[in-house]
Amino acid sequence: MSAGCKPESKGYNEFIEAVKKAIKENIFVITVNMFDTYEDKFYFHGLDIDSLADKDDISNYKVTEWNKWVSKIEHIDELNKYYEEKFNMDKPEELLLIPIDSKTVASPTGEKDYVFYREGGWSWCMPYLAGLYALACQVKPDITPEEFWKQALATGDSRQIEKGTEKYKGKILNPEKLISSFE
Repeated sequence: MSAGCKPESKGYNEFIEAVKKAIKENIFVITVNMFDTYEDKFYFHGLDIDSLADKDDISNYKVTEWNKWVSKIEHIDELNKYYEEKFNMDKPEELLLIPIDSKTVASPTGEKDYVFYREGGWSWCMPYLAGLYALACQVKPDITPEEFWKQALATGDSRQIEKGTEKYKGKILNPEKLISSFE
């Protein structure tokens, strides 16, 4: 689900209830609010890449600048403030880093059309994670969201995230290493 909400948002309690019910049924509910809905507090962060750069070379990815990252959810009832409050309280040890920029995807203008987006946001992370989780489920049908996230961090390539004067450990999601780790 490429959206999120905060406690003051209309429908928040129903949303959290529905997510928790799905989690009890072993369904991985991937949303902007994963820091809110899972005990392990799944935190993630975006990666930028130049349009013409080789996407297979991880050295081309740059951690999205902190203020730019949180500003991408400001329009959702100022979710950015809630996220920062939770982040500052939780102080996550590691964040999963996910590519968000320079994507070519199916276009809403027609069946045979494609569109290129230079800059992405939080919503680009959800389908990326869902696709990788689906692949992981094919290799290991009994995988849990917690195991998936733990392995994604364990098999990721390290990058530092700077938030003002604070530094956090980020791990670039490495699909090949991640899926291979379940074989």
